[in-house]
Amino acid sequence: MTREEKLALLRQWEVSYLKLDLQMDRLSAVVGSTVHSPLGEAVWGAWGNYTRALAELVGDGYEWLNWYCFDNDMGKKACKAGWEGDMRPITQAADLLWLIEGGGGDKEATWAEA
Repeated sequence: MTREEKLALLRQWEVSYLKLDLQMDRLSAVVGSTVHSPLGEAVWGAWGNYTRALAELVGDGYEWLNWYCFDNDMGKKACKAGWEGDMRPITQAADLLWLIEGGGGDKEATWAEA
């Protein structure tokens, strides 16, 4: 898979999350919290499966997709991350791909709040 193909998949995944999160927030405003409801568990369980499958496709062996989505709020927090001191803000899918592709071997991964 080419870098451009991986980047397209990551961007699609990011847009899907933003749409899903918005709709779940709207639903929760009407019916109350849906996070631990059967519907919420089904929706977020499917999201987790999608994320794991995508991680395998793009070569994310360090769970950076989950970190980017939940800890870094899809880049909105602009947390810094990197490998062995090469840290930078991760704010978009291209930054996330840089992070995914920079790992491996015995390099140590690290991240910090913005």
